[in-house]
Amino acid sequence: MSSAPILHYEFTETIWSYKNPNEVFFVTMPKPMSEEILDLVGISLNPWGTVPVTATVGDFSWESSMFPRPERGVYDLPLNARVRKRLKLASGQAISVSIEILLPF
Repeated sequence: MSSAPILHYEFTETIWSYKNPNEVFFVTMPKPMSEEILDLVGISLNPWGTVPVTATVGDFSWESSMFPRPERGVYDLPLNARVRKRLKLASGQAISVSIEILLPF
């Protein structure tokens, strides 16, 4: 039995947030990595073009989805309250993130 291929990426970026009306937190995947994922996966996985991922920061992993931002050519990984609290994360903080994407084909 063969297993589906997994893409693996690691990057360090700064957490940012905006209010809409609640404050929402993200870390942005670098553009070259984002472009590679877009080329491999495309935007047809679901109606929003999100890409399901397993994200890891330190020794904590969680399931999430990255959001495509076509106007910037990148993907944004949301950092929900549970993740931020567990890892003591705040806007403006640089974090190292590992992303795994199970390819759908």
